[in-house]
Formats: sequence, C-alpha cells, structure tokens
Amino acid sequence: MGCRSMYHVPQEELPVGRDIFEQIGFANGFKLKTKRNKVKTTWGQRVEVFPNLIEGLCVTGINQVWQSDIFYQKVEDEEYYGVTIEDVYSRKLLSLHMSKSLGAQENVKALKKAFKARRGQDLGNCILHSDRGSQYISQAHKELVRSKAMRMSMCKMPQENAYVERIQGTLKNQYLGEFELTKANLGGIVQKVIKWYNDEKPHGNLQMRTPTAFENYVDNLPKNERPKQVIFKGYSELS
Repeated sequence: MGCRSMYHVPQEELPVGRDIFEQIGFANGFKLKTKRNKVKTTWGQRVEVFPNLIEGLCVTGINQVWQSDIFYQKVEDEEYYGVTIEDVYSRKLLSLHMSKSLGAQENVKALKKAFKARRGQDLGNCILHSDRGSQYISQAHKELVRSKAMRMSMCKMPQENAYVERIQGTLKNQYLGEFELTKANLGGIVQKVIKWYNDEKPHGNLQMRTPTAFENYVDNLPKNERPKQVIFKGYSELS
C-alpha cells in the first residue's frame, strides 16, 4: 500500500505527522511508480446498452451497488487481464479474476467468485454497474446476473465507473506491480492481494477502516444510523 495508507495502520501514535511520514517513506524508496497502460481491455459494442442506474443514487448498505471493470497486467511478458468486482458501499473487493482471455466467459467466472464471496446473502435488486464492454452483455453473463434478481447498469464515460477504476489503479500500482508475477505464482498472489486489500488497507472514505472492518462496524449499527453514500453525479453534460 502507499505511504499515506501505511501511516494510518499502526495502533500507537507515531512521532511525526502524516506529511513528514510520507517524505521519510519517499526518501527511503517507498514511492510508487505509476505505469501508463496502452492496452485496450474493453470491446465496444452497439448491440445492447443498459441505462446508468447509479448516478446520484444514495447507497445505505452493502449489496446495493457493485461495480466491475477489466484491467491489463503483464505476467512473464504476456498479456493477462483482470476482472474486478467491488461493493461500492464498503469498497470490498469481491472478485479479482485473472486470465489470458478477454472473452465474456472470464467475466462469468469473476461474477461467480463475487457470488461466492457474498454466499448466503440476498442480492435481489443489487445493481451491477460496468462500462459498455461486450463482455458484460453476453447472454451467459446477463443470465447469471438475472439469476440473482440483480439489475444491470452501464456508464458512458470512465468517470461514471470511478470506484472500480480507482481500485484497479491501487491493485496494479500498490500490489501486483510489486511482485515478479509468473504463471505458477499468479493464483496464490491474487488470493493474498484480495486479503491484504480487504483486511489490511485502511480507506479514508471508510473512516480509516479496512473494508472488512467497515462492514463489521456497520453491521452492528441500527439501520437508521448507518452511513449514507451518494454516488457522484456530474458527468451527464460531458457524456
């Protein structure tokens, strides 16, 4: 994780403030290098488009809005692709599925992993939000979404999928990019990354709690006292 997140992890009070802590970390080689990605992971399509159902929506709990997207990752000098699914309310990473294919079947596998992460929970009326990639409108993927009584939503611009776009930047730059990824170790590292992200990384939007800790905290609150989150609205003119 980045130095700013690291500052909030220790339970004891640190002898320096956040900004000084970051400067010390940067000076000792802990500054992350962001790599530009030129690989296209979305196959545009004009067959079927779902409306954006989440813009300006007030989210009051988990399993109300999920976001999904695809990113590119080098593994042994080969192109691999990661499908991520995130619960917007708690920022929990429900699925990180890596493969060499951009085919729709990989999105189906990723979604099944997300269902497993939420096993036993009611997903009815949960909105699955994505871009307009053809992977998301495949028949198999749509049927799987509808099997849980979920609804599909799509964006016109990347900014309308910002929550999962941000998590993918974090995964690439703060986690996966720090390993010498191989075909043999990829599966094991992915499982570790999911655990590190959900159980160890504090989030400013979650009152510096981890996604797992935030879900446990909210679960113990009366429903009328649970934090609310309004999904940002403001790109309609641009799109």
